[in-house]
Amino acid sequence: MEQLLQKIRANIVQIATSYSKEGTGFYWKKYDLIVTNEHIVRDHQEVIIEAQGVARQMVKVLFIDQKNDIAFLAT
Repeated sequence: MEQLLQKIRANIVQIATSYSKEGTGFYWKKYDLIVTNEHIVRDHQEVIIEAQGVARQMVKVLFIDQKNDIAFLAT
């Protein structure tokens, strides 16, 4: 179980916007996207991400769906 948790943690991305520094997302390797909630990135075209082994950087918000509260970010 610990190995599974470590693998999952390696795919968690911290997301910061002008409103909050508390958001997270999940890197979806198959599609080379970061998946997060729409309410985390609402009203932003770009956000700052940081992850284990990934330097802090600005990425684009590619897609948002307010009804399902989902958003896709570039990597």
